[in-house]
Amino acid sequence: MASGVPEQLGGPPPPTPAMRLPGLRDMHIHNWARTYSCRPAVVFDPTTEDEIRDVLAQARYHSARVRVLGAAHSPSDIAFTSDFLIRLDGFNRLLTVRWVVMSVSM
Repeated sequence: MASGVPEQLGGPPPPTPAMRLPGLRDMHIHNWARTYSCRPAVVFDPTTEDEIRDVLAQARYHSARVRVLGAAHSPSDIAFTSDFLIRLDGFNRLLTVRWVVMSVSM
């Protein structure tokens, strides 16, 4: 507190988080019926939990909202955004199958 003004909490801004997953820019996304569409700032196609964490860290750093798009079958624009969009098409691996309790982990 040099001049009677308290320092901001946290000090200088943190460095930009490292990205292991490049995002796609300038994409036009639409639902299956083509009744709704959007142009997100960045579209990500993660295949691992770490990549999803990276996207969320980037979004937090840039104060961007994140929406997750599934099969785009919704008859509304609920999953569309102008910020960050995550598509889960590549996030489709089975990790464990437990036949006794009939459960699957992805």
